Amino acid sequence: MAVSNIDTKFGNTYNGAEFTINVNGAPLNLVGASIVMQIRYKFDTAVVKEFSLGSGLTLSDPTNGGFVFDNQIITIPPGEYKYDILVYLANGTRKTYPSGNFYVRPVITHG
Repeated sequence: MAVSNIDTKFGNTYNGAEFTINVNGAPLNLVGASIVMQIRYKFDTAVVKEFSLGSGLTLSDPTNGGFVFDNQIITIPPGEYKYDILVYLANGTRKTYPSGNFYVRPVITHG
């Protein structure tokens, strides 16, 4: 899976992002998998925010490799972050898919 950037605004509802994991052209079976997404300033800094299944991530089509970063209000302070998503498959395999930049833009209008 290629790099996938997420761009949103602080305090606004993010409309979600759908991900599909394919390996060698075939969908990855996510039945029984655990998925964790961490957001950090850089790879070696503290976790700013973590999402997991039932807490910001949802399996949408597990037999065909589909999951969603859910619609939600973004409360992460404005800045440029890095993220990746670690998948723990039912057979014990651990793989990281996808990764990218996570941009949280400031807003001017408050109210």
